[in-house]
Amino acid sequence: MPAIKMAATTRYFLPGTTKILVCPAVASLTVGPTRTELNAGTDISEEVAGVNGWMITSESMATPDLGVRFVKQVTGRLTAADSSITTWSDKAGHDIRELLDIDQETFVVFLDGGDVTASPMDVYKVTVASLGKVREVEGAGRIETRFTIRNFAENLAVPT
Repeated sequence: MPAIKMAATTRYFLPGTTKILVCPAVASLTVGPTRTELNAGTDISEEVAGVNGWMITSESMATPDLGVRFVKQVTGRLTAADSSITTWSDKAGHDIRELLDIDQETFVVFLDGGDVTASPMDVYKVTVASLGKVREVEGAGRIETRFTIRNFAENLAVPT
């Protein structure tokens, strides 16, 4: 009997679909943000020029023993990649700098399938580490906001 095939994915293009919200409060990471908490956030999607990191990975730990030459491994601590969001800057400063400050604690919510009920979302409790100005000879002004991830919840359902 052949193996059961995984269900086919509905592939999508991130631009125009994914939403990124900055929410001032989320009462429970376990349950996820309520509709009221999401609505209290700021949708920064149309100002995002780049996203980096936002991936939780597990360390591997070697567990050697005297009985065999092969060194087995077990999963270890979870860690967060260095994470940032780059947004467009405004000549007069009417940009992400009006929303975020260094050392501010907030929540970043990724709604990869859009703000669609029951679609998966990832929520990160973060501290703003820096708001760096990207200056290049070629290109428009941008602000690279770096975050330290303090806690997270993945694959939560977007509420109605």
